[in-house]
Amino acid sequence: MAEVKVGPESIARVDERREELVVYAPADVRRRLQADYPGARPDPAGVAFDLSNDDDATAGFDLLRRRATVERVGSQYRERSP
Repeated sequence: MAEVKVGPESIARVDERREELVVYAPADVRRRLQADYPGARPDPAGVAFDLSNDDDATAGFDLLRRRATVERVGSQYRERSP
């Protein structure tokens, strides 16, 4: 299992044994993410994707890129805020 980080912040994990990607997300956005990404399954830490399925894997890595962008932009915003 490998953690995916942006800076010091863990944003996801990849479990090669289970062929699963879990993108970490706050509880209040998980339902919306499942609506936006129909292949996503609920996970206690966020939403999970089956990497053995090409469509689900593509969607999962798309969300991972989106999550990484949010983390990068958010940290830049926090650094500039007084």
